[in-house]
Amino acid sequence: MSQREREPRFRKGDRVTDTERGERGVVKVVHRGVLELENSNGFVWPAMETVCVKATSSGDSRNRGRGGTKGPGLAKPKGPIGYEAIECPPNSVRVGDLIPLDGRYHRVDDMRATSGRSQRVLIFRTHAPWLMTVHGKVYRPRARIAA
Repeated sequence: MSQREREPRFRKGDRVTDTERGERGVVKVVHRGVLELENSNGFVWPAMETVCVKATSSGDSRNRGRGGTKGPGLAKPKGPIGYEAIECPPNSVRVGDLIPLDGRYHRVDDMRATSGRSQRVLIFRTHAPWLMTVHGKVYRPRARIAA
């Protein structure tokens, strides 16, 4: 069997670790040696099949949600204590909201508008500035949800 005809090492739904990023995720799509992976925070990224290994159930705990996992597989994070998950467009993000990036939550300390109405550059103390261009999940303090 030639290299192109061989069966992929991973299938949709497999739990794998991307050794280049140090992230664990679930395989969503396999296409010509490239995996589309999704981590427990819902972030999706491409990874080469050659740099991924099957994840073990007792593996790296750095990317698990706050209570670890429940049963086999990756747990869906409940979010930080005292915060509520909401879906919102970039122009509705507020200073103080938490944004999940690279497997961690980062507090929005400042933001800048861009030339487009529906884009914001979010500024954090614990992460490089990030351009938010589409609706996304943010975690807002429960005391500020109604406001």
